[in-house]
Amino acid sequence: MTAVAPTVEAAAPAPAPEVNWTFLLLGFAGMVIGQFMAILDIQIVASSLPQIQAGVGASADEISWIQTAYLIPEVVMIPLSGYLSRLWGTQKVFLVSCSGFLLMSLATGMSSSIEAMIFFRALQGFVGGAMIPTVFAVAFTAFPPDKRVTASIVMGLIVTLAPTVGPTLGGHLTEWLSWRWLFFINIFPGVIVLFLVGRYAHFDKGEVKGEGRLRSLVLVYAVVMETVAAAARGEIVDGEAEIVASEKPLEGGPGLGHPVFVLSGPESFHAG
Repeated sequence: MTAVAPTVEAAAPAPAPEVNWTFLLLGFAGMVIGQFMAILDIQIVASSLPQIQAGVGASADEISWIQTAYLIPEVVMIPLSGYLSRLWGTQKVFLVSCSGFLLMSLATGMSSSIEAMIFFRALQGFVGGAMIPTVFAVAFTAFPPDKRVTASIVMGLIVTLAPTVGPTLGGHLTEWLSWRWLFFINIFPGVIVLFLVGRYAHFDKGEVKGEGRLRSLVLVYAVVMETVAAAARGEIVDGEAEIVASEKPLEGGPGLGHPVFVLSGPESFHAG
């Protein structure tokens, strides 16, 4: 009598989670609009620098910082946003980033001196920087694999189009209204972004709670203070900025001793 080996049926693959396309597309659309605004503001002032220079009474060397003060903190924030999204969740990070971006846009547009404008532009670039990489993360985590190529194409168009139309749009806004509307123009689409992301962008949740979030807030505070200090200690070399590394902690700041970027040169320009 021969024993018959029992047959083991292969387990059926788990069904893919159902995608709520209404929430996904509307939430992603809000994030894409926010990403467009953050990239657009890099170049939107390029064609209106003479008008801004006359409006705030800045020198030719000082006015170049309107773009530089935005770009450097934005670059600092881009890698930090991934860490913050893992802690707090993509939606919360994006909402905080967009809210801060709108407030700093309003403050920059209302500035009456070059020092105040550079200060608020630096903060605008820092808080708005988180709106750029979080969209890429959502495209490759929230969308099904067969739809990720389409999402990537949309992001590629945004990243290419925003800096291209920035100077043209900025020139028309300055001609039709005022150079201050280069920054005020962010308010209306920003409110739409806040609504769409707050209502529909429930893509993930933070992994850390309580004390972990408090430590992350301390980290963000340290980075903000040292980024602003780096811009405030910035110095101009023939109208261009040189970037060097410094281990010196910010006086009056967190004093964590980690490297910061300091803009250096022979003639100092203090923003504030």
